[in-house]
Amino acid sequence: MQRLLTSSIPRQIRQQIQAFNRNMTTQRLHIAALGSSFASGPNIEPVENEAAGRSKRNYAHQLAEKLDAKLTDLTVSGATILNLLHEPQIVGWTSVFPPQVDSLPTDADIVTVTCGGNDMALGASSEEVTRRFLSLIDKIKEKATKAKIYLVQYPDVYGDATKPGRETAVSAEGIRVHREMKRKLAQANEDAARQRDGVEVVPVAEASRDHAIGSEVPWVDGLRRGPQWRNFIPYHPNLAGHTAVAEMLFDMISKQNTCKAD
Repeated sequence: MQRLLTSSIPRQIRQQIQAFNRNMTTQRLHIAALGSSFASGPNIEPVENEAAGRSKRNYAHQLAEKLDAKLTDLTVSGATILNLLHEPQIVGWTSVFPPQVDSLPTDADIVTVTCGGNDMALGASSEEVTRRFLSLIDKIKEKATKAKIYLVQYPDVYGDATKPGRETAVSAEGIRVHREMKRKLAQANEDAARQRDGVEVVPVAEASRDHAIGSEVPWVDGLRRGPQWRNFIPYHPNLAGHTAVAEMLFDMISKQNTCKAD
């Protein structure tokens, strides 16, 4: 791995990076990102893969930049956990993405996963989603045996500050149902992580409570109208949201390496 540069970085973060550097070998850290649109960043420029709805500034790319790490980003908008596991994903008329785990690099040190919302939207129960996460974790461990797995929760789309109206076009009941689904999804992440070693939950759901649509600093885009937003996908994390998640992951990884150094 290359050593992380520590100039012009706050002292506390610099110390974390220095501790991380002490533990590094000659090989660069390798991050692999799996997931759906909440990981791929479909509304964020610049675009890496248009068919996948994948941005070059999604949280995985930002994390790799912070850690000077190699990145394999396999995220695809619209994916279910089954598309990560064993089902090819058809996008539009011409694009077919193989199951994401099939392309998982065996030398991955870190694997991030953000998925499950589409599973629940298609009728999967929270118990079934937990089972799918467990199958996915086992498959990742089978292929990338040394990888640390991070289940990255979805940010809150609707919060206490969200009101039905122009920015949401969702009724109060719709908001309530959506919030309950996200609560169950967050719980499924925690239930799966608790049943497997080497897996941690990134608590984005809790961290984003004050950053939903209608808040002063939203991490999620609401509904936008007008011809300039024709290809815009509402109710998805914006750049601020992806940046916040990258910072959470970076902090978790840095602290873990600091503990190892101690």
